Amino acid sequence: MDLNTIFSSEEFYKFIVFSSIIYIPLFFGWLARKRGYLDEKLSRSLTKWTIVFMESPIILFSFWALDLSNLGKVFVVPLIAALLSCFCILYGLFFSQRHGHNPLEKGAYVGCACFSNIGITMGSFLAFLMLGERGLRFAVLYFAYFVPFFFTIGFALARRYSSEDVSLTKNIKSFFTDPVSFTPNLAVVLGSILNVCQVEQFTIIKPLNNTLVYTSTLIYSLAIGLTIHLGRSLYYLKEVFSLGMIKFILSPVTGMGLAYIFGLFSIPDEIPLKVIFIQSCMPPAIFSLVLSRIFNLNQDLANACWLCLTFATLLEIPVICFVLKIL
Repeated sequence: MDLNTIFSSEEFYKFIVFSSIIYIPLFFGWLARKRGYLDEKLSRSLTKWTIVFMESPIILFSFWALDLSNLGKVFVVPLIAALLSCFCILYGLFFSQRHGHNPLEKGAYVGCACFSNIGITMGSFLAFLMLGERGLRFAVLYFAYFVPFFFTIGFALARRYSSEDVSLTKNIKSFFTDPVSFTPNLAVVLGSILNVCQVEQFTIIKPLNNTLVYTSTLIYSLAIGLTIHLGRSLYYLKEVFSLGMIKFILSPVTGMGLAYIFGLFSIPDEIPLKVIFIQSCMPPAIFSLVLSRIFNLNQDLANACWLCLTFATLLEIPVICFVLKIL
């Protein structure tokens, strides 16, 4: 197949931008930790402050500008996202059983299967590059389910396989008091209120939002690079391969099936369908690693799956571009 049928010059430029902003800071983060220039502990602080001060405004601006004229279309996007995560739990349990995992390995593996990198660090950023501002808005809408789902279903799932006793009361308290979980949800509420009240956005917001998207992605990638340990990934290549089947084959097929059931193939606006496809193709989320840390699951397995499949996404981009031309 001719490469020009997959990439136009504009799409090739977007591919280079995407690769550069994701993988170059990732490499420099890894190198800085390895050489002793930066401490791995800095990763947590960078991630926390980026969520609060960059990603939360992005969410607010995106919900503020979202077209709410068709509420059925608006609500069906995060519903499909939540249902897809549930299906991926089932796929994860099936393959984990085949691998013969112990409870700590199973918890880490299923967590990686359930949660995908659909935020600004990967899926939403790719939707922004490929589909523009409207793509970003629907991508943000897609992951609106993520934080509540993570702190309820995700925690319950991890607790089942964990040796740690993390109480439900503590989880609920953290949800409402920790800025990392509370601020993005507050941004959803405030953005929706401004939208419903038809408050007009200031002219500066669009360029500011674009700048925040690029900057936050770069910082996230640097922070993740600080936590990478390449040698440990070799022990879990079987898990990496099977999880790759879930993330890059079963998940997009299931996502498109759900989109068809909910009628997104028959509506004139193709952006929601394209966003669902992009988001359903994403690798494990960084929050999968957080889940393993909180509940003392097998951290090395989670790190290996996240690291290898994040890099594998680079090879997936041409396929995504080709499918987007068809949808």
